[in-house]
Amino acid sequence: MFMLDERQISHFTFLLPLSNEDFSGFCTQAQQFLVNGINPKVYSKAAAKLSISEETIRNAIEALMLLFIKGSENAMSVDEFSNSIINLSFNEEQRQILTGIYATSLEALGSSQQPTRSLLTFRHFVNLEWRLEVQLCSRALRNQLTPRVLIKLQLSDADKPRFFHVDIPTLLHVTELLEEAVKEIRSQHVRRVFRYIK
Repeated sequence: MFMLDERQISHFTFLLPLSNEDFSGFCTQAQQFLVNGINPKVYSKAAAKLSISEETIRNAIEALMLLFIKGSENAMSVDEFSNSIINLSFNEEQRQILTGIYATSLEALGSSQQPTRSLLTFRHFVNLEWRLEVQLCSRALRNQLTPRVLIKLQLSDADKPRFFHVDIPTLLHVTELLEEAVKEIRSQHVRRVFRYIK
């Protein structure tokens, strides 16, 4: 059984009178946010469609995300997850929808019978080394200056490191994307999700 406080449980209230189609859409969106990251535009679109505040939408999706997170953290089987949400006021059809999407999440991770991996376990780098290289000439051009960076990347799920070259414009683009990711992770809605995880 999930141990949730009253505030977290209250966020499910908005979901209870929804049609099965809308309820399924919210559950699917919560699962996709866990895999692909949060897209704030979804909140505004859903709020406009249902004529309700974005905060209510966000709270409901984050509450559903919390269920999937806790189920995964506790390595719950599909049956255990289904039994754990009985006390959350969802009707039978809603419980079946939630359980079905949880089962799909486990299958995507490789096993629906032995859920030993977390929904939030992602590939990450263990070590990164780099070297600046400059090509001064070639057979076609005797005088040229072509800087590029050789990167050695060790990933968490790989035995051998990966090597690849990156030109300066691509490196600058990657840097911009990483800076945007840092801003996103510091945003209010992401911090709210982290509080749920903890």
